[in-house]
Amino acid sequence: MVFEGLRKIVTDILFVSIIVMMIALILAFILTSGITNSIKKLSEVVRVIALGDFSKRVEVRSDDEMGEFADILNDMTGKLEQSHADLEAEIIISQSQAKDLEKFKLAVDSASDLVTITDGDGTILYVNKSIERVTGFHSEEVIGKNPSLWGKQMSAEFYEKMWDAIKVKRVTFACEVTNKKKNGDAYISELHIVPLVNEDGEVDFFVGV
Repeated sequence: MVFEGLRKIVTDILFVSIIVMMIALILAFILTSGITNSIKKLSEVVRVIALGDFSKRVEVRSDDEMGEFADILNDMTGKLEQSHADLEAEIIISQSQAKDLEKFKLAVDSASDLVTITDGDGTILYVNKSIERVTGFHSEEVIGKNPSLWGKQMSAEFYEKMWDAIKVKRVTFACEVTNKKKNGDAYISELHIVPLVNEDGEVDFFVGV
């Protein structure tokens, strides 16, 4: 009888153990399937984002780490989508400004007056096509140089006054000057120099006409 009772207890324990193991296996399968599906969803979204589509979102509804990660990814994707939209808007604006700038450049290049743009130290960055007609110099000869190539015919006091106006006071300077062409011929020109000041109040460029 004792052995019979022990056999029954062992049998019951084995039966219960098998049931518990089966339940554990079923739960593990369910959890693994859920994680696998979640990972598949995450991978799909990441793949779509990598291709440039920031409108995709992960649909993982759980309160565990996987759900938290999905929320973070969705938040980051939303910010990327907004940044991408802002960037596209900036590109459109830049393209429009570039077209306007090209039209402006065409207009300035065709102007009969000599137009010169220098940096804050007076180094020539741009001259229009009138440079050759007015001074005899080609644009390649003056870029990176100083307008003294055809100027420097006035007194030292004149240039001190000019630099004080455009560099220190940062105001437009207008006057008549005597300049000299490349071949040595002198000519009189009406000069206007406009300082272009940045947000910090420093002169970035000078425009001379």
